[in-house]
Amino acid sequence: MLFFDPIDDAEWMPSRAILIKYGFIPLRPAEVGDAHLCGRLWELNYALAGRRIFFNFTDHLDDHALYAWLDTFLDEPCADCPLEAETNYRVDVTDDGSGSDETIQLQMRFFSTEKERAHLQRSFPDCQMPPRQKAPHDRDRFLPEPPSPLPASEPPKEGEDDPLGLADVDRDIRIENLKDEIAEAAGGAMHEARCGDLPPATEEAFLEQVRDLERDSWQRPIDALSAQGATPLPPDELTDETLTAKLWELLHNLACRGFYVLHTDHLSDRALYETLWQRGLREEAILPGRSRTGGFFYDTIGSYGPEDMEIFHRYYETAENRARHLAEYPNEQIPPRETPPFSRDWRLPKGPS
Repeated sequence: MLFFDPIDDAEWMPSRAILIKYGFIPLRPAEVGDAHLCGRLWELNYALAGRRIFFNFTDHLDDHALYAWLDTFLDEPCADCPLEAETNYRVDVTDDGSGSDETIQLQMRFFSTEKERAHLQRSFPDCQMPPRQKAPHDRDRFLPEPPSPLPASEPPKEGEDDPLGLADVDRDIRIENLKDEIAEAAGGAMHEARCGDLPPATEEAFLEQVRDLERDSWQRPIDALSAQGATPLPPDELTDETLTAKLWELLHNLACRGFYVLHTDHLSDRALYETLWQRGLREEAILPGRSRTGGFFYDTIGSYGPEDMEIFHRYYETAENRARHLAEYPNEQIPPRETPPFSRDWRLPKGPS
């Protein structure tokens, strides 16, 4: 991949225009009622994260104030970077660029660690240090984060000789032991997906995650949500005006528990909510919580039977995979590729990649 410099190589435009370019029109604060605010706020945060724009230090603001702040931010120029450039924006919500005493005091009061406060006090002994206070809101730890890839296989370090390949043998033994542990935890033989395509170190790390997940208890997501006071409303109790906000509130609550949804662009907001209500929330899953190394991925397409495969071929399969499929099965009829009727997948909550 070539080096990508956002300043020189990207097209610059307001963040609002970037989101609209990719099919999402942010609502203005005046268009968002109190009952819809929570869901719409998370919808906007995930849409910005879908274009690699992430925020820090928001816990001093309530939902109304943060939504208003974001609405102003959306009109500021931003680099529209291609996702493959893997360039992330970190925006400090407390930093207005002025370096004012008020901004510094805000950081020191709510967000700076004791170590940072002590360092500042030593560096500026005349600075009036505000007392450390707990921020009035608890949001930052749930904000979207850049996805974290599994660790790649590391090349041998210089000077480390292993002429007999004993390190590889040891790793192979550990991998087989992990598969046995997974099978024992799952109560049956392990289904080997495509682990053989992964570099050995990555395969070992992946299997460790699978083992840890299998050792956790399975539960229905709706039970986990209900136990923590986040029971979603039935679809027939939601108006069309309210449903989208409640859908994003649900998607966020699921993501906080490590449950991520895949392949939704063939479904309307109501159809997706109904799919989750009827199936996704009631089928047992492993909910590891927010984690950089694991998650449970729920595919709305289903079990990939004949009807499910038709949906996949029509809306989601790449041109390369379609060509490969037709080469392998020349007599099979697959539907023509169509653009999905909705544009949501790019801004869904993302788990580890």
